[in-house]
Amino acid sequence: MSERPPALDFVSAHLPPPPARALDVGCGEGALTRELAARGYDARGIDPHAPEGALFERIAIEDLYVADLAVAVERLGDAIVPGGLLLVDEFDRERLDPPTTAWLWRQRQALAAVGAGAEHEHGNAHDHHATLLDNLAEIDTWATVRAALEARFEERSAERVEYLYRYETHLALQPLERAMIELGAISPTGVRYVGRARE
Repeated sequence: MSERPPALDFVSAHLPPPPARALDVGCGEGALTRELAARGYDARGIDPHAPEGALFERIAIEDLYVADLAVAVERLGDAIVPGGLLLVDEFDRERLDPPTTAWLWRQRQALAAVGAGAEHEHGNAHDHHATLLDNLAEIDTWATVRAALEARFEERSAERVEYLYRYETHLALQPLERAMIELGAISPTGVRYVGRARE
């Protein structure tokens, strides 16, 4: 049985009913696109590594991910009809504080110990934290993305959520990550945003 796409409940709560059109940008292996199509949506998924099939299209990475954030937002705004919705399920590197990355490191170590993950190269949480920040330094923070979206989209909601459970770990960690966030032990590194294209 395939795993439930992490963003499915979020997307389902905000999309208009089928057969509305839905474009899954950065669809990866296509689980969300397939699920939406199975529910009657006119769904398409695009990604540089999209699967084969009628639901998917392989788009070159330079066409999919634009280095200039303002240009990317303009493309999104042009692609969505006025009043249409933009749903964003994203990661915010700015929330990667030391307690949060230490928790992630420990989860990865535990998964590796039981054969459910790769052995991690970092011997301690401090080095893991520093490497993560270096590797993600070029990614825009959510604050930067949110400010850029204002040019073409009216924000309807933005919620901080768990995200690390699907970042080189295991989906079974989602309830634990959520509980740790609720306890205030770690930070929510995910963002779920709903915006309406301006008329």
